[in-house]
Amino acid sequence: MTDGDEKSEPSASKSSSDSRANNSLPKGIFRDEDGPGQVGVGLSWIKGVIRDLGTDKAIPREESDQLRLYYTREQAKFQLKLRVFGEAEKIRAIEGALETVRQNDEVQKTESQNSLTELLVKARSELQSASTALEQLCRDDETWEKQEAPARKWRETRTWEAITPEELQPAVEAIRHKVKHTGFWQSNHSTLKLCFAALHPAQPKNSDPESLAPYKRFLVALLGRPIETLLLGSDRPAPVIFKSYLDVLEAAMKVVIRGGFQEMFEIAKARTDVLGMHPVEWTKRQLEILISAEKSGIRLWIKRVCDPSDYSNEESLDDSLYSGSWRAPRLIRMQPAGNTRFDPASAWEREDLINSEELVEARAERTIIFVRLDLDESARAAHVEFAKRSSPKPQVLRPVEAVRATPPPQVAPTEGSATPDIWRGCLHDRFRALADEELTLVPQNSGDRWLRAYVDYRDKTKACGAWNLSQSIHENFRERFEVEATRAGIALSSGLIGEPLTLWLDHLFSDLLQHKSKLLFAATEDGGVIMRVCEASAICCARLEKQVLIEGRKRPAKTDIQSPVVDSEQTTPDDPRRETFREAVIKKVQNPHLHTVLSTPEAAAYFEVEPRTIHRWMQDGDLRRGARRGSITIESVLRLEKSRSRKRQNR
Repeated sequence: MTDGDEKSEPSASKSSSDSRANNSLPKGIFRDEDGPGQVGVGLSWIKGVIRDLGTDKAIPREESDQLRLYYTREQAKFQLKLRVFGEAEKIRAIEGALETVRQNDEVQKTESQNSLTELLVKARSELQSASTALEQLCRDDETWEKQEAPARKWRETRTWEAITPEELQPAVEAIRHKVKHTGFWQSNHSTLKLCFAALHPAQPKNSDPESLAPYKRFLVALLGRPIETLLLGSDRPAPVIFKSYLDVLEAAMKVVIRGGFQEMFEIAKARTDVLGMHPVEWTKRQLEILISAEKSGIRLWIKRVCDPSDYSNEESLDDSLYSGSWRAPRLIRMQPAGNTRFDPASAWEREDLINSEELVEARAERTIIFVRLDLDESARAAHVEFAKRSSPKPQVLRPVEAVRATPPPQVAPTEGSATPDIWRGCLHDRFRALADEELTLVPQNSGDRWLRAYVDYRDKTKACGAWNLSQSIHENFRERFEVEATRAGIALSSGLIGEPLTLWLDHLFSDLLQHKSKLLFAATEDGGVIMRVCEASAICCARLEKQVLIEGRKRPAKTDIQSPVVDSEQTTPDDPRRETFREAVIKKVQNPHLHTVLSTPEAAAYFEVEPRTIHRWMQDGDLRRGARRGSITIESVLRLEKSRSRKRQNR
């Protein structure tokens, strides 16, 4: 919905609530804008996020578990806040009843007062218990604040923009607008007007047949003539009316989703090459995002059809519903809308705060579940349709044999050298064979099984970042990739300290980032995802071969200019390896036509300082970072050396 919709995500509210004015609420925990309605919306949103987290197959298990802990804790906070509001409301109601009893005769006064006093004591005890639990939970808020950034980053990957290539976004946005406005909003608005008129016939402004006719015509055009039997009038019981129109809304949403699915699927089939995932799964995800966002609209629909407020004052109505002063009529839980036996006398009696929120959430969630089930049926049919298409498959060797057909590159780990033949004839061909095997076994990434690599650069103690590989088409495939990536890391001849596998992945990420590759997803300086790491590795090997050829030389198996890998933290000042290492670095600096950057350990050896000093100089701007993470340009090293030399001469 786009008009009068509840907030999809917890945010500040301009409305106020009588519940917040109660002095019993814990100080420092509730914000000024917090109210029962605000908390209810937040709780509903958190439940949706936790569900979405459970369906994300791409996120590493460790990160998923950490996010689940974070969101589960947030859910517990919202639940406790709602319980505090509910108990505070109950206390005020009992205190009001006690005040009324004091005006009765003495006999009734004594009996009723004793009963109400017991209830009041129990309610105050429950409020104290909920407040204490909430205060204890909020004590470690500062500890959990560091998890907010990863949580926000993950949510950004679940948006429709994140999974949609830029060139397709205008078309997808057009379909989304059609689904949300022409579909969801008009269906919601039409059923709301008709249901409200049937539930509240005493309000002539909303019961005029002529004013309701356009809404009926829209629903009949969308759902067909048979739907007219469900468009009930005011002569039926209130629970029957409520259930009937909620069913009509559900049916309308299903039709809208089916239409949106077909249009979105046509785009996916035509542009499979740029999606990065199976076209059916991509289409389904696009519609799942729309369905989840509409849950707040259904919650508001339930409130509006039940509340006989004056719709001419939209601001007042929205304030009343959102702040939490609205309470659900019992008809929502009566048959056939619910399981409670229908009682006309109590149908419009109101539930308390907790029961009202549970009823609204349950009815909205039930509707969303059935719409999702219908979407699943559309997706299954689309899988069958897509499988029947005759599309040529890449001609590759059988799995395993494809990689064995190319002999492994002969790379000496201690020498750290690489020639064009290594990048072209060995590593490139073997990475290409793995990528082709992946496409053969899972042509459209069915089941989300293409091998991906995740990196987090926020831990500054890890020069090459913290890397995780996803599950692949099978365990043997992932192991073979790690072997080839290890060979590539050795062939890089990098002066960085670390495992060859992570050295290669770090270089690969930097290379893709520099070339703005579409194989990267949500990539920033703090990390990101390499979507098809085998394909990306083959491309990077081709670039490395080109780089060596352009330099106009064949890299020898051993060179005096290449820096040996030495861990400065594990050597003593008198260790001959340290001096050898520094001499190699000096030769690199003296040959800027062959080398443009140094690693942090190399820069520290060149200036004969600790690595932390190099980091400080980089922060001060004395040294300049290179294109690759953890690298320093030789140009800035020479400039700083000249500056230091002038200072020494002036002394």
